[in-house]
Amino acid sequence: MLYNLRNRLPDVDDAREIAVDRAMKAANSAAELAREVSDRLEDWAADGLDSVRSRPLMWTAASLGLGILVGGLFAVWQNAGRRNGQTRRTVAARSSAKPKRRTSRSRRMQPSADA
Repeated sequence: MLYNLRNRLPDVDDAREIAVDRAMKAANSAAELAREVSDRLEDWAADGLDSVRSRPLMWTAASLGLGILVGGLFAVWQNAGRRNGQTRRTVAARSSAKPKRRTSRSRRMQPSADA
């Protein structure tokens, strides 16, 4: 049983040629697949453009309806965690969440009445 092993790569030159052939076959098959996908996408885009040109009002209504649906879903998502009557506190972009104690400059400059 051990003597029945086959040597697939008898020579280093043959191994190099086999590796090059396999790499070329893989590259060619990948290029062919890319061409097929490109042709399918081009056909799909052409069919869609023809459909839009033939029925523009239907596609306008469908686009508007889809936008309304997505906007409604976004509003539901934004308000999902809130209970009735609760509102989220909005914070200005440049303010911090913690209120700062501010004193006017003129107050600090005036002498106190105790002195």
